[in-house]
Amino acid sequence: KAVVNGQSFNQETEVKFDRNEAIYKLAHSDELGLSNLETITLSLQLRDYDLENGLPDQYISKDASPAVIASTERAVQFYRDCIREANGNPAVFNALWQEGTKDNPLLKIKY
Repeated sequence: KAVVNGQSFNQETEVKFDRNEAIYKLAHSDELGLSNLETITLSLQLRDYDLENGLPDQYISKDASPAVIASTERAVQFYRDCIREANGNPAVFNALWQEGTKDNPLLKIKY
């Protein structure tokens, strides 16, 4: 708590999540110069907000199979782990993300 002019204030003010601002930033992440760390963090914050407020999960379609849901949850946990381990460092996040991302041999995309 802080004391200003004899009145005490809680220094930890709750920051309200702005869903529309988050969507805007995600849609314009390149122009805004957001790092991968900032973009993924914001995306997960949006997902958490949506789930906490009864909105659809944007990471999973409503008719997704249990296998797709499980795979998505593993990916989300992977992102959260990378964010935690990076400790705010975008370069570390990128290194962890690249190290942990493996090509799927089942996907044979030809260009």
